[in-house]
Amino acid sequence: MRLFWFGAHSSMLTTVCYARLYPVSYFCMLIRDRIICDFGILGGKPVVKGTRIPLELILKLLAQGNRYEEILEEYPDLQFEDILAGIAS
Repeated sequence: MRLFWFGAHSSMLTTVCYARLYPVSYFCMLIRDRIICDFGILGGKPVVKGTRIPLELILKLLAQGNRYEEILEEYPDLQFEDILAGIAS
């Protein structure tokens, strides 16, 4: 079984907040269950299932250095697994 390590931290000066080994099949299931493309929602852009939050927005926020806790506070409809699915997709 292949494993994928996910770790999130706010900066090089802080310790890792979340680290865990996940089987690769877990991410395949996450993507299928949490990220959808529907032409009736935002013209077919990938979004988090049950919301109108585009995957592009989540990835941009992460690229800008936002921690996942900050994203979850700003978007209460999101769950940590939605962010994981976005990264894995």
